[in-house]
Amino acid sequence: MKHIVKKFPGVDALKKVDFHLEAGEIVSLIGENGAGKSTLMSVIGGVYKPEEGEIFINGRHVTLDSPAVAKMNGIGYVHQEPTLVPNMTGTENLFLGQERTNRWQMTDSDYMKNEAKKILTQIGITFNPEKRVKDMNMVEKEAIEIAKAMLQSPRILILDEVTAPLDQIGVEHLFQVIRELKKSGIGIIFISHRLREIFQVSDRIVVLRDGNIAGTLDPGTSDQNDLIQLMIGPDSCINSVSCTSRVGDCGQELMQIKGLNCNGTRNKVDLVVHKNEIIGLAGLKGSGRSQLGMTLFGLANSHSGQIFMKGKPIRINSPSQAIAHGIGYIPKDRQHQGLALIRNIEENINITILKRLSGVLGVLKNSRLAQNTRELIEQLQIKTPTMSQLVNFLSGGNQQKVMIAKWLVMGLDLLIFDEPTRGVDVKSKADIHSLLIELRNQGMGIIVISSELPELLTVSDRIIVMNNGVISAQIHHQEATEERCLQCMHMSLEEVISIEETV
Repeated sequence: MKHIVKKFPGVDALKKVDFHLEAGEIVSLIGENGAGKSTLMSVIGGVYKPEEGEIFINGRHVTLDSPAVAKMNGIGYVHQEPTLVPNMTGTENLFLGQERTNRWQMTDSDYMKNEAKKILTQIGITFNPEKRVKDMNMVEKEAIEIAKAMLQSPRILILDEVTAPLDQIGVEHLFQVIRELKKSGIGIIFISHRLREIFQVSDRIVVLRDGNIAGTLDPGTSDQNDLIQLMIGPDSCINSVSCTSRVGDCGQELMQIKGLNCNGTRNKVDLVVHKNEIIGLAGLKGSGRSQLGMTLFGLANSHSGQIFMKGKPIRINSPSQAIAHGIGYIPKDRQHQGLALIRNIEENINITILKRLSGVLGVLKNSRLAQNTRELIEQLQIKTPTMSQLVNFLSGGNQQKVMIAKWLVMGLDLLIFDEPTRGVDVKSKADIHSLLIELRNQGMGIIVISSELPELLTVSDRIIVMNNGVISAQIHHQEATEERCLQCMHMSLEEVISIEETV
């Protein structure tokens, strides 16, 4: 790619960018949200046509003016958010628009089913592709997206935040797949905000900043500090969060969970959350951590057990009941569960308190709407030209901040964050971490569910490790290490049962 320029109204997204990729090479593309990564990849993928610049594949000049043309030129693209049809099966999505027929020109369902299983086995992620997408978890959706790209036998494969919904084991498995694809001569462009992953898998790291190439790093001779400095520039800084940011010890008991059964098995959870405390929930995929968070917000039913809020027993069978008891929930899937993308920032932030902002006749008080929005945009440092900007056009980090803002405006006692920094850049991640500590210091109780152990080690007062639906360890932040957490996460079922029986 030579001298690529792409402009949007009021924004120069790409400013004469040069980028190259070799066969059998893994290049990581990194930068803050809004740096131009997705725009550059959309140019390669034929989604956007640049105003200036040229693209060459195997030395041949090409014009990629549509995704179909990009596919014809051997470019496969796995997007950050799955672009699947919810009511169709994985196989149907995999072959959508390229259905296979038999000699009688009838749809060859058996061939497509077998081919779907074969491709999933090839990339090392096996599950039943006949399941409907709406019933799949995020890992399975990502697997279908990768399989769709591999069906084209691509020579160039773009992976945009594909590790965001995966736990550590899932990430390691995907990296094995990526390395095998590299051996076959495929050139891979890998985009991730997880800096450690970048150094694990890359042959070369290209950093974008403000629509320009800020620099290129060799992962063997550089470290995360070098990368961060290129991302944010010489005149910027990132707020760090540490134990010293905490003000005072944990307060009085806020929530108590006794014998809670979230998954219909014999396993039960006992947990206490205090004011002025951040509880980090760690665990592998299927450990029960997300199920616990959803149960506490009424998105999943408990089979037994009790929940107490400020010493009083409560029942939570729906989100409205949870909110009435002062509990909020920030989901990990912001685009489908957390935001109204075709609404603006002001509407998204105030949607949870419309009754409170209505007059006697139900007429909204526009001045209060605007005041709330301005205050939260400033508090959370949301980058936007105006509060009437549609949320769909914000970067991932700013979308995440808007989703958090709509819960802060309610003034609740306990907030549950499920993957609070999924798919956001390093600066937005630091801002969110600082916000969590600030809310904790103001007296709130917080539960953070995260696949990233460094994140939990950074913000948590206590880390609760879950394994097979039970708590296998509770570790105070002064004693917590990544090694200890991983040991508890990887306990065998027999060891976990032994801990449960002892308790």
